[in-house]
Amino acid sequence: MFRYPAEHRWSSFSCIAPGKADSFISPQALYLRLGHTSGERQENYMRLFDVAIDQVDVQRINTAAILSMPPGNSRFKEQTEHALIRKIVYEHQGRPRKAQRRDK
Repeated sequence: MFRYPAEHRWSSFSCIAPGKADSFISPQALYLRLGHTSGERQENYMRLFDVAIDQVDVQRINTAAILSMPPGNSRFKEQTEHALIRKIVYEHQGRPRKAQRRDK
């Protein structure tokens, strides 16, 4: 995780927040609904980043990313499974473990 969105190399924040034009960045519909003018959109976009994420939530997001599991309640998980048309379960990664020997 990055402390500030602009620190992320692949973030569009560095173009969107100050209103810089970039041939690789095109405004998304959700962004365009943030205001009637570019100034309003920039101001409202910046407000989205005014609140810091709680460290407990950061840890939940990190764990979810490591396990490839969606963070959220069971309803959210069910909706995600429905959208992806597959079950979301954690499965052990890697090769199967050897059975323990009992030579006694």
